[in-house]
Amino acid sequence: MRRACLALALAALLAFAGCSSLAPRTDAPETPEEPPVFRSVTVDNYDNQSHTVEVVVLHEGEVVHWTTRRVAGKEEDETRGTVVHGATVDPPEIANTTRRYTVLVRLDNRSSGERYDLPADRLSECYSVGAVIRDGELDGPVVRHWNDDVYDYCSDPTTDADRR
Repeated sequence: MRRACLALALAALLAFAGCSSLAPRTDAPETPEEPPVFRSVTVDNYDNQSHTVEVVVLHEGEVVHWTTRRVAGKEEDETRGTVVHGATVDPPEIANTTRRYTVLVRLDNRSSGERYDLPADRLSECYSVGAVIRDGELDGPVVRHWNDDVYDYCSDPTTDADRR
């Protein structure tokens, strides 16, 4: 009886305090006023051996860009230290656009790859998405946020209306 009264008192205290952790959260993440600007897809190779990567960019389920690149393995250089090679995909069809994309990356012609479909609340005003290769496997997504005020990488973006 004493435990039941204690539990009831604790529940009443939490209800009156307005801090019930069992209550569902109603505050959804804010959607940015301006749609984020997509800059590019990058794949960096931290392995010692070369790899082939396939990058497919989709918009609303349709292929916008598809490319295959060979990425050299990392190297040790006496003057520059460790050099990590990568592939950047930024064709005019996707670079500096405000469209929502899904990025697929496949490593070494394997039967499956990684799918990156990022929600808008995880993106800054100007961003790139990509992956890294470590120990023969893809890791990601890696989202790079660009400060457009400093670098001017994503100025004057193309909107969906411009593409029609």
